Amino acid sequence: MTTQKSYSIILRRLLDRKRCINTTKNYTVFLTLNTLTPEGKEWSPLPGISLLKTLIQRAHFVRFPERHASELTEAEMLAQLGLSSTSAKQIVDASPKIDWSTEIIQQGFDAEYQGHDLIVIPTLETLRRYAGQWREDAYEAPYTSIISPTMSGKTRLLKELAKHVCVVYICLRKEGSTGQPPRSDLARHFIPEKGQLNMIQHYSHLLIAILKTVYDFFKRPNISSKSLEDQLSEWFDYSFQIQSTSKVEFNTKVEYELNNLKTASSSELNLTYNDIRLGDLPTRNKLVTAVSDVDEIMESEKHGNLKVLLAIDEASDLMDHTDRRLHIPYFSVFRQALSTIPSSMGFFSVFTDTTSRVANLNPTLDQDPSSRFHGRGVDLFAPIYKISTFDVFVPKDKPSSWNDLLSPERLFSYGCPFYLLYFKGARKINPKGAVQTTAMIAQAKLLFKTQSASPGILSSPQCFAILGSIIQTRLSLHAPINSELIASHAAHCMFIDSKREMIRWIECIDTLASAVRKGLVALGDAGEMATRLILIRAMQKTKPIPHKNLDRIPNGYSVRLEDFLQTLSGKNPDDMKFDCSDEEYRNKLLDHGQVFFNHFTRISYTPSATDFLELLYRGVAAQCKDQQPGLDDLFTIYLTPPSTSHYSQLDLSNITFCGVQTKNRMGSVRMDESHHWSKSFAEIEGINNPYLILLFSLKATSSQVTWKPPELKEDTQRVAYQFLGLGEIDCLTPEMRSGLERLITAIPDDLLNLHDKCNQHTKDWVKQLTPVFYPRAPEEQTPQSPEPSQQPSKRPAPEPPQKPAQLPAAKKQSNRTQQVTKQTCAPSLKPSKRPAPEPPQKPYNLRAPKKQSSRT
Repeated sequence: MTTQKSYSIILRRLLDRKRCINTTKNYTVFLTLNTLTPEGKEWSPLPGISLLKTLIQRAHFVRFPERHASELTEAEMLAQLGLSSTSAKQIVDASPKIDWSTEIIQQGFDAEYQGHDLIVIPTLETLRRYAGQWREDAYEAPYTSIISPTMSGKTRLLKELAKHVCVVYICLRKEGSTGQPPRSDLARHFIPEKGQLNMIQHYSHLLIAILKTVYDFFKRPNISSKSLEDQLSEWFDYSFQIQSTSKVEFNTKVEYELNNLKTASSSELNLTYNDIRLGDLPTRNKLVTAVSDVDEIMESEKHGNLKVLLAIDEASDLMDHTDRRLHIPYFSVFRQALSTIPSSMGFFSVFTDTTSRVANLNPTLDQDPSSRFHGRGVDLFAPIYKISTFDVFVPKDKPSSWNDLLSPERLFSYGCPFYLLYFKGARKINPKGAVQTTAMIAQAKLLFKTQSASPGILSSPQCFAILGSIIQTRLSLHAPINSELIASHAAHCMFIDSKREMIRWIECIDTLASAVRKGLVALGDAGEMATRLILIRAMQKTKPIPHKNLDRIPNGYSVRLEDFLQTLSGKNPDDMKFDCSDEEYRNKLLDHGQVFFNHFTRISYTPSATDFLELLYRGVAAQCKDQQPGLDDLFTIYLTPPSTSHYSQLDLSNITFCGVQTKNRMGSVRMDESHHWSKSFAEIEGINNPYLILLFSLKATSSQVTWKPPELKEDTQRVAYQFLGLGEIDCLTPEMRSGLERLITAIPDDLLNLHDKCNQHTKDWVKQLTPVFYPRAPEEQTPQSPEPSQQPSKRPAPEPPQKPAQLPAAKKQSNRTQQVTKQTCAPSLKPSKRPAPEPPQKPYNLRAPKKQSSRT
């Protein structure tokens, strides 16, 4: 049932579309449990009236209290509200925001850190090296960026760095955000509500205030006498706000120093425009003094060449605000202030975010007048992105049974560390809802939305985030969508809301087809991608094997091979005509085969039986390496012995596989290569059981094929089946089948595909740019011999040259010659009002007479 909070969200969106509410009083009246009608009665959904209409009536009354809506239709009320039934339905369909548990997330910051030597130490060494390399004449400023997907542990890395160096941590998360860590109190000084007249002076003062606070803290006798480890621990407790509790003493000290600086500067002389661009000399001198004092107070033998690390978390918000005087982002102004810090002072800064904009921002002089001057550096320090947190929680002990293999806790251990930590915390609070809650968070992060996307409005990056998580679709590096995808959509796990499953499938397929047409997909044949989507679709539609543990992650279950094949084909496997040398091999696969995968990944090797078992642990199918003999894709089949349970030991001897071959040619299937589609030709070792080969000939027109046996005589256990055309795939809807048709027929070389809305003018322009690529229409073909111009001549035709060079003749003119002739020698189509002049004598021959020799 829709909650009262959901009513509030829907009504707010219905009303806010026209911004018709000026006060919150009406919300207070109408968004309570006892909402009243115009007659003063309690207003609840009436019998026979939908919830949507009830909500529309409420919104209409709030907007037009003087009008009675009882006789109006939904469409009439929505029209008066400036909406449509479609948009209102989308509002109702929108899922509520995920209920994040701040307590669980903050507990994750205190969990035992995994991979310290692999992550923290290399990052620290890089930052120390950068701090030593900083020079004003070589680099833009003393800063770098930590770039990685959301939930990958950037903030936790900063916390671990604080054990080795003095970290001044500031989080610039947007106001009102429920994300963690919370927005720092000092964030309002980094992004002031009212932009300062002189932002570079403001940022310089802010840096001075922070450095003075650091200096005064480490100068305290009770601090300076302690070991480095204890000093940094005291500083962390004093300044690092990672919980909801504010660091009052630290914030008060910084603001006190900042106010003093502003008061002192107000009495100084008026600043010139150059002072606003570069920073005035008195302020720059104060900044140099402040950083020098910190460098002096921190002993070199304790702190090394990196003494203070200013860490700005969620830094992309600096890019969204612009200096009114310089017309450049706050980030550029702040960087200019950083650039005035001298080298060899032990100071460096780092920006963290999911977006790479803060890493590669390097505007030209006309766009950023503060960044380029003679003698100033232009290089940027390379961003830090090798944060090896992926799979850090994967247990070393392998699952011993199917029960262990399908355990949600084990499956959540793969990928980013956040999900296992959150799942464990959520299970303590709500054991039954832990899986669903964690999966919803993963979906929100995958789609970069706190609400589930409404049907029909998934963006291209969202579609590719889903595609990337299930079939690892890769985009060209130059594709504009690529940076947004990397920046904002981390493919953590696959979860599709069942209510919108079909719409998202079609959206994703259409988006992929469009990208293939535009040449934006870097690797992979369109037909192979279509086959992988078909296999994933079949897995999601196949009924799971019954299991006592009902608390499983979405699509985190195994299926019987015979059920999987029946979902694909729509036929009883007993009636399917497999190609095999012995019926016993087919029966063994159908009777005992068990399959578990929910996504594809690339591999760079030919897997053996041991590798197939590892793929099974992860629930992943494999996209074969480049030039893999015989096969395109592989997935594991486990032959479960009779009379075994989910707690029975997994045995390597029961491992076999399914190999997939995709053909995307029109016409009959060429089976003369079918003997290569085998275990022996693919050089797969360690498999001593029957194995399955599936052929997907997506454009096949023939209905029968004949398989050739493997060349190796000992390779006798192959069981093969073919799907000839998309029409034989039973798990596809007509809409999905049409989408896949568009995908497998996409032509990446056609420039017309780069234009989503291609009118006739655009078509003519593209064809003019590439005159040879497109076939000519019959009426556009160049005539067999040049015709005289039908335009009236204003002067006599010039005498033709004598004995001209003649081109080789050809019986049939080539396409290329036709194009040249079309562009340079085509006759005018305007009607002539006078007789055509006599043709010139002995012209340059573009075509020989029909029976003329090929050489003249």
